[in-house]
Amino acid sequence: MRARFFVSIVLLAALTTGFRIFPGEARWTTSVADPVVWLRFCERPEFDRNNLPSGDPLHGQTLTFNSLSQSVRDDYSNVQTSFIELRDTGTDAGFDPSRDRVIDVCFSGSLFLAAGFATRKTDGKTVTGCEIKLSDKLKSSAMGFVATLTHEIGHCMGLDHTQDLSYAIMSYFREPGLVRLQTDDKMGLTYMYPSDPEYGREAMTFGLSCN
Repeated sequence: MRARFFVSIVLLAALTTGFRIFPGEARWTTSVADPVVWLRFCERPEFDRNNLPSGDPLHGQTLTFNSLSQSVRDDYSNVQTSFIELRDTGTDAGFDPSRDRVIDVCFSGSLFLAAGFATRKTDGKTVTGCEIKLSDKLKSSAMGFVATLTHEIGHCMGLDHTQDLSYAIMSYFREPGLVRLQTDDKMGLTYMYPSDPEYGREAMTFGLSCN
């Protein structure tokens, strides 16, 4: 009986950890040759204090909205096994509102208990747009802003919540102080938008074998 219980726990852990993606696997119409997704901010507030954890690239620095949002974009754009590149419509050249892929990011005072949420627009297998709402309360917390924006962009890119505690910003149960993309998040991004097609073809083995 104990052996059966132990096996069940192991299988449950294998099934609930690791990155998760939304059913249907809808993606942006990006490619290695055309990797850009744009962020369009409705507001660019200044932050009251820098409470980013020690070890963060911006810890202890004087912050601006642009430097914070740039650091989040860089985290996504610098995943070497994924081709995704995030740009800002307000600071980067080349934005064409008639054709480009856009994630709209606005602040709101009416999110109840949520720090933020994302709403994707899809057409079959294609993501056609995404809207992120962030709580006004995040204007007083650089750490909260970075963590929430990173998490909600993940939803816009197609990543769902995972149960992992240490290796995923997409987890509801992540450890305190975890504010940026982690290993599982980067694996999910690579699966959805691989810079090499082979990167997205790995089969799940539940830790029982290795290809």
